[in-house]
Amino acid sequence: MANETRYVRCWLCKQTHGVTAPEEQFKAFDAGELAQRAFVGMSQSDRELLISQTCSDCFDSLFEGEED
Repeated sequence: MANETRYVRCWLCKQTHGVTAPEEQFKAFDAGELAQRAFVGMSQSDRELLISQTCSDCFDSLFEGEED
């Protein structure tokens, strides 16, 4: 099982971040599987980066002060 790295540019800070996962997981995600199901074991922040192109630092600053 080979890994793939995708590079995602955060829409807010414009920094590029790499996310690595097995190719099969990216294929499932690209086919429409929910990120939570496709990327089992991936961090929540990496999944969010793939979903919304928002890095964890920017995501935290956008929602600073909000409750979980």
